[in-house]
Amino acid sequence: MCCLGYYGLACGLSPEQLMNKENPIECSSWNSSLSSWLFGSISLNGRFASSEDCLNLMGYNDDEDIDDETREAKITAIFAKHGIQVEFV
Repeated sequence: MCCLGYYGLACGLSPEQLMNKENPIECSSWNSSLSSWLFGSISLNGRFASSEDCLNLMGYNDDEDIDDETREAKITAIFAKHGIQVEFV
């Protein structure tokens, strides 16, 4: 599970709600005040689009060209912008 999946669990989503989801947009239950920063503006088709921070989190999480220390620093910084403290174990 990626950092966004763990954040979803912390926001109250169940593992079943997160299963087989590639993007938070696919979790309609996630559109709450706890996670509204993940969603950008409403797109042309009337659906929410991922925010730049959400897309960056997904990109840093999956980037095979950066080391773990850099990845964790970038992910931590994005969550911190939204008042969220993360811990990597």
